[in-house]
Amino acid sequence: MPFAAHAAETKALRANAALLMPATLEWSMSDRTSVDHAKSKDLVTDDDDAGLGVEFLSLRSNLMSGAMLGPERMKMHVRELRIGGWHDLGADAVLRFHALAGMTSRFDRESPVSTRKTRSSNVALEAAVENAGGWQLRGGWFAQGGWGGHSLAGDAARMANGEPAAAKGVRFALQMPSAKDGPAVSIEAVSGTKAVAGGEPLAHRGEISLKLATAF
Repeated sequence: MPFAAHAAETKALRANAALLMPATLEWSMSDRTSVDHAKSKDLVTDDDDAGLGVEFLSLRSNLMSGAMLGPERMKMHVRELRIGGWHDLGADAVLRFHALAGMTSRFDRESPVSTRKTRSSNVALEAAVENAGGWQLRGGWFAQGGWGGHSLAGDAARMANGEPAAAKGVRFALQMPSAKDGPAVSIEAVSGTKAVAGGEPLAHRGEISLKLATAF
């Protein structure tokens, strides 16, 4: 059987850097506006019927220092390791799976609340079956660090540094084919726990939502 392996490096700046943020995790608006540089290094093997890959992703905010305004105040560094693969199931269907683990550090250079750096860890597992017609069924487990479940002072510092709410649980989604040039439509269900207030334990949540996604 034919077998191929290749390594690649991808770099992106500003708005394009935010496109590389792992979709399996939730990101705050502060995270999305702070990211300025992205670098991805990956090694992929492919034998036509299946493949495996390892990727290291680094996302950084603007490296400048000094008094700043708006998103430039935020200093953020994301480090993620992702291992994934795919397998041809036949009948125009493909099984994809991945696992990722990483850590994010954040710091508000001009925060009136806290002057300390905070760190949060992320772990996720996901599998998906994709059909050539555009249908996709995916599900997985995730645990995302953030504010919530700490002391009130600790959560206040995490909020000030732009962390998202801490959450963990399982997520399932059914994505349907989109019309030409139309948005992708998916129905998603999440069950688990999520932070609702600073200094308080994570609370149970169960959600079913209809999502539209389009490029612009």
